[in-house]
Amino acid sequence: MEGERGIGRGSYIWGRSVHNIRIERAWADVTRGFGSKWKIFFQELEAECELDIDSPDHIWLLHFLFLDAVNRDALQWAETWNAHTIQLRGQRNRSPHDLFFFGMAEHGLRGVTPYEPMDEDIEDPAAYGIDWEAHDDRHIMAHHDRHNLPDQPAQQARPFGNTQPDQLSCVEVNAPNCPLTDPKLQFLCNELNSIDFGNSNSMEVRRDIWRHAIRI
Repeated sequence: MEGERGIGRGSYIWGRSVHNIRIERAWADVTRGFGSKWKIFFQELEAECELDIDSPDHIWLLHFLFLDAVNRDALQWAETWNAHTIQLRGQRNRSPHDLFFFGMAEHGLRGVTPYEPMDEDIEDPAAYGIDWEAHDDRHIMAHHDRHNLPDQPAQQARPFGNTQPDQLSCVEVNAPNCPLTDPKLQFLCNELNSIDFGNSNSMEVRRDIWRHAIRI
């Protein structure tokens, strides 16, 4: 972003700060919509149903049994969220889908294209783009603080700063490898299919699926 649009413009905000409150608002909605359900479910599997989070085999089994269901929940939530109406100051209320559609119609297609610098005077890049309304929302800020590590000392001293942190957050997610041979994987599928779970979305039924699979 700084290479494309230049430095000192607030084009990219380093680190965790109030500039990220807009995405934090979305994460709070995701957590409330379906994320917390799955988090609690996996914690209960660990506490009560023999899930070992340090076992690659168990992580593979989680993916095998529940990844499609998690993705369906995420897609359903996204479709619902994109269709919900947003209150907009000084203009007609619209859904995110409408904002995207009419924005494309008005401004044309957008993407990673050569950028012509805008003739705009940004007096305070450090405060550029802050969602002050969300920043004052105690629910959103509580979610932000609950799911993020404390700021570095320099960021605590200058929460509106725009300097690169000493260390960037990085989460490496390796695709789990199937520990079963093809015949054993087919046997697992056959055993699971032999029991009528009724295609239920009940987390209790999903817990029973895990218990049955872990014992095969």
